[in-house]
Amino acid sequence: MNQKNRKIILYIFIGIVISMTLFLTFLKSGRIHYGNVIQKYKDTEVYGSFSNREVTIEKGDVFKQELTNGNGTIYSFSIKYHTELFEKGTELNIKLYDQQTDKELQHWVEKGTNIEDDGFSEYRIDKRAIKNAQKYYITIESNKKCGAIYCSQADSLNGAVFSINGEEQSGDIILRLSQTKYVANTQFAGICLSLVIGFGIVAGFYFDIFRKALKKIKQFVMSLTNEKQLIIYLKNILMILLLLLFGIVLEKMLAHFDVLEYNTVGAFNEYRCVFIIACLMCIYITIIGAKKADKKSELIALLLLGVIGIMYVMIIPAESEMSWDESIHYWNAVGVSHPLSGYANKAEEWLYWHSGIGYGLPNSIDALRISQNSVQNLYNMGQIVAGNTDVWTKISCIAYVPAAVGLAIGRGLHLPYVWTFHLGAAMNMVLYLILAYFSMKKLKSGKMILVTVTGLTTAMFLAGVYSLDSWITGFTMLGLATFFETMQKPKLLSIKNMVIMLGSFSLGFLPKTIYCPLFLLFLMIPENRFINHKIMRKFRVTTLALFVTFLLEMVLSFKLFLVILAASWLLIDVCYLVWGRMTRKQKIIVGISLGLLVVFVGIFAIYYILPNLLEIGDLRGGKGVNSAEQVKFILSNPWKYTKILMKYLFTNYLYFGGAFKVIFGTFGYIGESSFQLISFGLLLIVAFTDKNAEDSWKEYNKVKIAMIVLVIIIIILIATALYISFTPVALETINGCQPRYLIPLMFGFFALIGSNKWKNKLSLKIYNSAVMAMVAALLLANAWQVVVRLYY
Repeated sequence: MNQKNRKIILYIFIGIVISMTLFLTFLKSGRIHYGNVIQKYKDTEVYGSFSNREVTIEKGDVFKQELTNGNGTIYSFSIKYHTELFEKGTELNIKLYDQQTDKELQHWVEKGTNIEDDGFSEYRIDKRAIKNAQKYYITIESNKKCGAIYCSQADSLNGAVFSINGEEQSGDIILRLSQTKYVANTQFAGICLSLVIGFGIVAGFYFDIFRKALKKIKQFVMSLTNEKQLIIYLKNILMILLLLLFGIVLEKMLAHFDVLEYNTVGAFNEYRCVFIIACLMCIYITIIGAKKADKKSELIALLLLGVIGIMYVMIIPAESEMSWDESIHYWNAVGVSHPLSGYANKAEEWLYWHSGIGYGLPNSIDALRISQNSVQNLYNMGQIVAGNTDVWTKISCIAYVPAAVGLAIGRGLHLPYVWTFHLGAAMNMVLYLILAYFSMKKLKSGKMILVTVTGLTTAMFLAGVYSLDSWITGFTMLGLATFFETMQKPKLLSIKNMVIMLGSFSLGFLPKTIYCPLFLLFLMIPENRFINHKIMRKFRVTTLALFVTFLLEMVLSFKLFLVILAASWLLIDVCYLVWGRMTRKQKIIVGISLGLLVVFVGIFAIYYILPNLLEIGDLRGGKGVNSAEQVKFILSNPWKYTKILMKYLFTNYLYFGGAFKVIFGTFGYIGESSFQLISFGLLLIVAFTDKNAEDSWKEYNKVKIAMIVLVIIIIILIATALYISFTPVALETINGCQPRYLIPLMFGFFALIGSNKWKNKLSLKIYNSAVMAMVAALLLANAWQVVVRLYY
């Protein structure tokens, strides 16, 4: 054993010791909480505010409401009442039944005396009464006419049915459902946190990170002693302060005069002020950066997009339903930010269940402040509730770490909830732009294509809220940029770049494995780019093993990830070695045989195994969603489904006049801009013009064809996955297939769609400056039109 290997083993041992010590410290100190908890798993109160339905129960009527199950044991249900309509003498008989046997399990009488201030009355369930039951429903009967029961017009309990006298109704009774469950995930979180800290410290010493960081700090401090450099720093700081002051003065002037469509005269508009300052900063950066736009384009892009990114975070209301599924992502980030306790502040829980729906634009800042002050008061009370520990059962929880770090820092600094909320979202933006910056640094050509894709309005918006899209897009861009660097440079592929490519895709695809076919692109790296044949074999085997693992994880549990990866790697490695020793004739015979075997096994798995692995599906897609039955429909009617798919893709999803334009100027549920066509046009122009000598690599056209094929396959997989999991059986369209799923594919597609024979002969200073300025201008214009101008 050589000295290097001994050093590695020693550092691993030290890392294990530090990690074990930390975990035992967390455990013995009581910081890790585990055991039985009472957890709310459904709250439909928000539907009572925007989708309220007035219902009256007459004497003799029977209201029947099915209940949904959580992943624990049901503890209680709470019904919301209009307390002002609960007349004296009214008695509601509420009964709990076993849905399978219709046996009465428990009985309550509600007289209106125990209703809480928020209108809810809780009914706790006796464990002994529900010992053998699995599904439940409640019935409500009244001794007199009563209109006190809250109901929703829209279905608020997906998968449950509300009926009156046996007749099914639209909507549901407004309920809260709680469960008891045993929580042990905090122990796993404690192990993960201990390992990260322990091996983070060890890695810092092994790779000399601490010394290098200290050296960089010393270099910066020494640069301040250079009079010329110091003057440049002071000049920039002074200019920034002047721009801040000028922005505030300009906002004061705008607030004083009634010159805007939405404006409260005399009231300082902080959102408009932030926008004005961002505009001034972008102009300043563009002017001073024009001289270095050829050699420092990635730094200028980072500064421009950084300023705009901060503005995007700040102008979006601190509500957790401004974007698609944002409340779910926020609650997951909250869960990761409380790794050891498993608890959360009641205000964080309230934001998950209630936020965002009631506030739309245009709207007054005062209305937003009233809402935020209400949440802040709840936040200040410090009431603790059971948090989201289920997120730790998913390997994709790593994607919530940036936002969780922001939330934890905000709480640690005792910041107001609004700033803590924004800080969590800002960490997503920071990671997204850092990944884009390093992706640009790797490219020799195509930097402006990457800037244009990074700066797509919808992509930037998603990076400024609670979402996984920026994580997926950022790591996908880094992996692709490293691949393009390998093809553009006539140098050997380093181990470092191999790790970056495979690591970036692996991290990026954890939340959505549907993008895994992109792994196959790495197989097109020519043999002469590898240091030796052994390294090439290991790289290709690892690439294929990761592809197979992620492909299988679409239907299997991520708990088997490492097992499947190890088994796939060993099997593929053996096959690769055997394949290399075969003659050409043997390869043809074996190739055909294996191809047929894969087809037959695939057909068998799809017909007989896949339907049994699938659950009902996502009931948010509407009644009639059933994944297993949908798979059977597709297999029984392949030609009909093909027509449904093609019609949907070409008349909606990939059609600019349909859903495709959403990518270029949409702020989630807030609204869309009118500059989408301009943004798309800019991307097309840049895709065909951002070419130079570095694009003349031999395999360019082959990789272009491969990329187009892979993109088409991924789009079909995305649409089919949503048809199976989110669409009612045999429906003639596809539900839930959002255009934002295309954003991770945009850079790879548009980086190759142009011809490598074109050479951009314009000055890079002028070309790069113009492209970055236009990207910034579109981002600012879209933000003004859809968000900023509508605050008053």
